[in-house]
Amino acid sequence: MAQLTLAQHEQYGPIYQFTLFGVTHIRINSEKMAQDILAKRGAHYSNRAPTPNIPGAKVDAEYLPLLDNNEALTRHRKFAHQCLAETYNFDMFGFTHLEITRMMYMLMKDNRNYPDLAEEFTHRVSARLAWEDPTLSRGLNQSSAGLLSAISPAGQLPNRFPVVQKLPNAINPWYWREKARHDKQREFWVGAMQAVKAKMNAGMDGHSWSRTFLKEQTRLKFPSGVPDDKEGAFAVGMLAITASLPMSSPIQTYFLAMCHYPQWQKRLQQEIDEVCGPDRLPTWADAPKLPVLRAIGKELIRWRPPVPTGVPHEAERDDVYDGYFIPKGALIHPTEWARRSDESMYPNPEEFNPDRYLNPKYPTYKEPLTKYPNVINHHVFGYGRRNCLGMEIVDYQLVTIMGSLAWAFDVTKKKNKIGIGTYRALWHISFVLTKCRHPCTHIRVDRLAHHSTGGFCVRHQAKE
Repeated sequence: MAQLTLAQHEQYGPIYQFTLFGVTHIRINSEKMAQDILAKRGAHYSNRAPTPNIPGAKVDAEYLPLLDNNEALTRHRKFAHQCLAETYNFDMFGFTHLEITRMMYMLMKDNRNYPDLAEEFTHRVSARLAWEDPTLSRGLNQSSAGLLSAISPAGQLPNRFPVVQKLPNAINPWYWREKARHDKQREFWVGAMQAVKAKMNAGMDGHSWSRTFLKEQTRLKFPSGVPDDKEGAFAVGMLAITASLPMSSPIQTYFLAMCHYPQWQKRLQQEIDEVCGPDRLPTWADAPKLPVLRAIGKELIRWRPPVPTGVPHEAERDDVYDGYFIPKGALIHPTEWARRSDESMYPNPEEFNPDRYLNPKYPTYKEPLTKYPNVINHHVFGYGRRNCLGMEIVDYQLVTIMGSLAWAFDVTKKKNKIGIGTYRALWHISFVLTKCRHPCTHIRVDRLAHHSTGGFCVRHQAKE
């Protein structure tokens, strides 16, 4: 789909319109146009595209990314902003470091299932942040997969052929399928929040987004008296999903990039070794001294963006931009793949090249290097009132996760029986050989912190 969109961009230019099943679609492939229309005029382009498989998604105060520009969106975004700001300011409550240590241990045991480990890592962090319980990560993963299938244009049939939703509910199998998914998700999210509420009533301490909602419900103007705090449960659950999905993709892309561009792995490891040495993992406090690490993180999300087609906005009224008429109800698609492929901004865009943020000869270079590069306001996070609220969290995670992986492991292509690296396309890699960089029982046990829930290593054990 991304390659097809890029081909259409080359044929039709930076903005073009087409009609599909009676709906006007407008693709924007220019960063300037996206900023002019979706950011500067964001007040008129803050509605979301309909999701036929979930008919009430625009107004039902359940799924923040699908809500129209209404009061529910305002209170859900305020809640998400408060939760994410507290999480960032309190160093993720230590959950990222806890779970990256666990993932590194699991990689040391068997690196062949690294995509699953990446997803498990992100869901365990989000389950801790949302409900104080990493064991809920499996349910969160299933909940994420179910929702993605329900809303994806390539998922359930009603999203491709909305006319099927005109069938009476009694004989509409897609209605019953979606109802079963929704009811299961509601049961999971409400139950998870009620468990946190029980802990609070029992006087147990903890940190979670559920606690924030239960304490701030009135101030944030969430409706009171709703059975099981249903809207709050959905606000927390949706935040957990949106916190998980953006990070799994860059982790997997990191392994891909390090296999195909080993020179950048070597340069990254040299920087980390100079700053952190052999006895500790990189932390967010090290970020100003790690420009190569930050550049690699930023290039990962540009090179292989998690949502290459972008997320559409809906025009709330008729508008005219530079002579182009944009009718009310038109869906505006800011095509991420076209922007990451813009050669005026990213010369040789198909190459993974973090130097584009470190070398003054590139248009994306910015100083000072103690602050830049970073991913704040990167076009991958969207525009205007619908931009991602968790940019600082992603910036934090890219530094701590990729830094830890580079500190601990050498990543290379899997070799065949005669020692030749297995060729794989730049989109996929089946297996990676993850070799621990430092001797002393692979990942040295004195480098991995002990946590009661992890139970796999004791810090300084080797020294004792």
